[in-house]
Amino acid sequence: MPYDQLDVFRDEDLAYATKLSRAGVPVEFHLHPGAPHEFDSIAFDSDVARRAIADRVRVLRSI
Repeated sequence: MPYDQLDVFRDEDLAYATKLSRAGVPVEFHLHPGAPHEFDSIAFDSDVARRAIADRVRVLRSI
């Protein structure tokens, strides 16, 4: 799960990821420092967006 440090939903997202993990659901949590909500759509060519997108692709391919 990618999370943006400046996202207004960050705390709720972290709580959700923690709850899933405690229930035995495999979870990856990636916090992107300084990144706002939807950073990967707004600045999709930035290094941080490329890493976030690559992480999603890797996870989807592993399913």
